[in-house]
Amino acid sequence: IYCELAEDVDKVGCDADDQITDVELGQIKSQAGAITLNSGQVVQTINNFVRHRSKDPTLKVSMRLWTISERGKESGHVWAHAENGLDLWEKLQKREVASPEALRELRQFLESNDRLSAGARAFVSSLTDDFFLNEIIDRIYWDTGQQGHSAIEQEIEKLLSAREVAARDADEARRLM
Repeated sequence: IYCELAEDVDKVGCDADDQITDVELGQIKSQAGAITLNSGQVVQTINNFVRHRSKDPTLKVSMRLWTISERGKESGHVWAHAENGLDLWEKLQKREVASPEALRELRQFLESNDRLSAGARAFVSSLTDDFFLNEIIDRIYWDTGQQGHSAIEQEIEKLLSAREVAARDADEARRLM
């Protein structure tokens, strides 16, 4: 695991010869408010995924956005198979929705989304449905509604205080972090 290498947090997998075979790149955001497929955080994640993937197409790249934000509805768009675009993405990922129409709806939304880079839109357009599902939908994760910084800090303090060599108080636990 690397911090601030390619993205905020990167997990790298290697084969027996110590060659990198796969990477999971993570973006961590603590901005409040709802996010959608049009939000800067989401657009940046998709653009970064396509950019990293294009650097070495043989490498298995996946991307994850961790955020305290909840999912919102895209303005002016009514989804036929989910409440919002991120929910549809996740339903397709989990194979809870398997209709070609649902896949096409998400794909067309991304292809016409001017907030995405031209390269990302072109990449989406260039893929067959199977590759779109396997190479984009299955490789980008939306971990929304995560705990905020203070809640995570409290959880770490609690875990450190429960250690065999326990911290005596919250101040000492903070020093151990």
